[in-house]
Amino acid sequence: MSGFKKFDGGKLRWDLVPEDALEEVVKILHAGADRYGDWNWLDNADEVKYTRYINALERHFKDFKRGEDFDKDSGRYQLAHIICNALFMLQYQIMGRGIDDRKKTKLEIEQQLNQIALAKFKDE
Repeated sequence: MSGFKKFDGGKLRWDLVPEDALEEVVKILHAGADRYGDWNWLDNADEVKYTRYINALERHFKDFKRGEDFDKDSGRYQLAHIICNALFMLQYQIMGRGIDDRKKTKLEIEQQLNQIALAKFKDE
């Protein structure tokens, strides 16, 4: 019996990522880097509106819903383009970057104002 031990509990399970799908996303990122430059989507990140990526995502999703599996310009999967746009927005949120210009509901605005007021109250 071996004395080998490795404690993997609580560590991220990268083996759960679907590799073929991820490769298609990387192909989109690679083509984007060739066309616009590496990490171009981070250039001027503090000035980029979320709706820019939302609109791109929605255009690809609209085409996908209409039965177009592949983007006419790139020849790549629509869903891979959608995932890229979603990844960019997620990274912006994680980093606290970009301009969140999403349309908010009245309830969401009220909740945000309440959070701000509560934070100010706690600081006093």
